[in-house]
Amino acid sequence: MKARTHLKSSDRRQQVLAAASRLFAERGFRGTHIREICHAAGVNIASVCYYFQGKQELYAMVVQEACQGLRVSPEIVALLAQQMTPGQRLQATVESLFRRMSGENQWVAKLAARELVEPAVGRSGLVSSGFQQDLVLLESAVRQLLAPGGDPTTVRLTALSVLSQCVFFCAAQDALSIIFPKGGMASVSSDALARHVVSLSLGALENPASQLGPRKGKERRVEKAGGCFPKRFGQQGDSTP
Repeated sequence: MKARTHLKSSDRRQQVLAAASRLFAERGFRGTHIREICHAAGVNIASVCYYFQGKQELYAMVVQEACQGLRVSPEIVALLAQQMTPGQRLQATVESLFRRMSGENQWVAKLAARELVEPAVGRSGLVSSGFQQDLVLLESAVRQLLAPGGDPTTVRLTALSVLSQCVFFCAAQDALSIIFPKGGMASVSSDALARHVVSLSLGALENPASQLGPRKGKERRVEKAGGCFPKRFGQQGDSTP
């Protein structure tokens, strides 16, 4: 265990929270043990029990920290309230998301991504609840960019697609540089990734699928099989019309 130093009570509590945040983000709620948090924070189990009622309450406090870090600043809200085009608002929101989930705050993106496959303490305790403001801002921009064909479901799904790209690239930035060492990922900055998400999203919004016309006959969906993929993705020899 790390050597203990004399810290003020508030500092020791924050030290435990910081260690728990990193470990929960890397290993998830079920994969993290209190003893590991104590070791990383340099405190004993009694200290953790003193500040928190248990592992679940500690996790809930980590989620609260994450949601506070995700909160859109008043400056960004004021900026978005100005006379900006929908594309500019989308860009400002995406860039703001990357700033709030990069660097020392990357653990927030990792924790949010992990919760998608391993929800820990129920719907009310999810990091994703911290994205509500961003989702509203993205939907506002998407709604105008898709008009007049933007029904509520399409608007919501499109905004979630943009948001999910931000979470993915922030959470996976380090891993991508390891998985693709020759792909130049190590040299791609968070700002460059944000520009990529904005460019890709705006490109898709300017050419929505509804404007592509009817599918060709060979791409008709395989209705009889209950599938949702075009015919060309089916098995060879499949004669389903």
